[in-house]
Amino acid sequence: MAEDSICYEVESALAPDGESGDLAPERLADWILEVKAQGLRQAVPRFVVQLERLSRLALPPARRVDALRLLLRPVVLVAAALPEAPEPGRVATLSLRQRLYCLLVKNLKQALHDLDRSAAAFSVQAEVSRRWVLTQLFRLLGRQIEHAAETTRPLPQGTWRELHDLYSYWRGRAEREVESAALLGASAEDPDQTYLRLLLLGLAARLAEDSSLSPTTWDDLPRWASQSRLADPEAYVGEISPFIVEIALDEPPRQVPGVLAAAFHGYVLVTPPELGRPAATVSFGVGQGSPWPLRAPSGPR
Repeated sequence: MAEDSICYEVESALAPDGESGDLAPERLADWILEVKAQGLRQAVPRFVVQLERLSRLALPPARRVDALRLLLRPVVLVAAALPEAPEPGRVATLSLRQRLYCLLVKNLKQALHDLDRSAAAFSVQAEVSRRWVLTQLFRLLGRQIEHAAETTRPLPQGTWRELHDLYSYWRGRAEREVESAALLGASAEDPDQTYLRLLLLGLAARLAEDSSLSPTTWDDLPRWASQSRLADPEAYVGEISPFIVEIALDEPPRQVPGVLAAAFHGYVLVTPPELGRPAATVSFGVGQGSPWPLRAPSGPR
């Protein structure tokens, strides 16, 4: 089985945590300082091994979240510092950066499963931890999608499906837990806007094919997201060339070639007027005056 086909899959059976004493916060923090002092070349394999081990251990939810709170930032910084070019003589399905992001997502998914199955699943503390985990999942899947758009590198298999599933999970909880949301306060990041921004980015990259997106496109994405919305497909049956999001598929939004003949499982992505009517934007990014202009690939932003 290809490495990227199991990138985000959580373990079906976890090992007992009898040998996890080194994951206690104080000892793990010391270990992270030791790894960081060894430099990038040594840090990457050690973080990979630690994250793989963590994903296989059966831990109390709070303990897993505590470990991830300590590990996440240093791992993300190491991943961002990695050069894009593969190591000489090595061929891998995933880059090291993509692999580190995958391992973080995998561990965060396990933490979410742990929190939802725990006896204290509905406690305020569990909800605080759950919100942190959800925020990090949106960020990391966003990093994968942004990295692929910046470099025109293929995404790890399952990335879009993970994002669609994550948004559906969040929407389900948000609709049921108005009271807990009021109790805990508003999140610093709006998952609706994050999802819309990433959908627009995925659509732009899809229409751009093998070209990189312009700096203007990156700058305009948050504003376009604030002016976009997700709509019920039933209301758009008969519409010409709408942008659609099929949430059961591992794909970004696409434009229907012709008339939308029937409803489907997902959303219609309604974009702001400045991007034009869908029927007029089949060739986004390839013509003069395009709202999503392109530039020649030049590496990460």
